[in-house]
Amino acid sequence: MLRARYTMLILLPAIFVGYAACGGEDASEDTTVEDIGVAEAQSTTQPMILGTFRDEGAHAGIAVLTLKKDLTYHLEEGVECIRAPCILPEMNGLYKMGTKDGVPVLVLMDKNTTSAPVEYLRYKYTRDTLYVAPDSRLGTWQALKRTEAQAWCGVPNDCALQDLQIGPCAGQWYCPANVCRYACGPVSCEMDNTCSSM
Repeated sequence: MLRARYTMLILLPAIFVGYAACGGEDASEDTTVEDIGVAEAQSTTQPMILGTFRDEGAHAGIAVLTLKKDLTYHLEEGVECIRAPCILPEMNGLYKMGTKDGVPVLVLMDKNTTSAPVEYLRYKYTRDTLYVAPDSRLGTWQALKRTEAQAWCGVPNDCALQDLQIGPCAGQWYCPANVCRYACGPVSCEMDNTCSSM
């Protein structure tokens, strides 16, 4: 009986050392920032806000923000246009509606860069207006009006992902000049500007 007790005392440290060796490093340390962004965006807990929100007269901040139900976004930055046509800087990526320090925030992750930077915007949503401000307490609020008639799209599926109201007939979305349009019946290539030139 005494030998069994000593044997157990000798084996106990070996068991702990073996467990620590098998456990290795924390697996989360091997995860890339991009993977963390994807996981974070897909674990949304806030009610979804969908649609295209615009403040195209803005000389700074956001001119266009489109939030889609597949948790992707499209953002165009507001710039002062000196000479038309002005092309606004764009970003696309994943988003999440969440909270930070008890305040509702919109988490934006840019998919166009390898480091996947994360931007936090405080937000309030009332009566089809999305108010956003930089995460710092000093940032000023910007009002973005929901514009269903001018909903942004890169491809026709972007329209369906915004839960836009469809027409009173069987048809489909098309996307001329990056604006969602609904047509009864089939869409011709002239409507969608997809005709190839001969």
